[in-house]
Amino acid sequence: MEIRITKRCICKVCDKQLENEKIIYIKSFRLHAQPFHICISCWKQINKLVEENELEEAVYGDSTKKKLEKWVKDNYKQYSTEWTYERSAGNDSDCFEDGYESGTSWAAYKVGCILGMKLKDPDWPEY
Repeated sequence: MEIRITKRCICKVCDKQLENEKIIYIKSFRLHAQPFHICISCWKQINKLVEENELEEAVYGDSTKKKLEKWVKDNYKQYSTEWTYERSAGNDSDCFEDGYESGTSWAAYKVGCILGMKLKDPDWPEY
């Protein structure tokens, strides 16, 4: 990878025709050494995106996995996994809220298992 002054090429990012301009020259190892030309303007935009993403991770420390782990911690309620429709019998207004909370807890438990989190086993309904 290097900076060159091109005679004539097209930027691989914006498709702009470039003549006698500085470019970033990248040689592909996968495509039989086919060169990629990127104009300086696009290169700066790419770098800005990378820096913003790195800054966000540094400030918030939130990778996707960390966000999912937080969601699991906030939504897994071991006690609510045992809730069945019998629990809300005679109290119809509670039925949907209980179902939502129980379903969310089950989903959080399953996501937590996929992520390898150590969670208490869910409660099972007693019939």
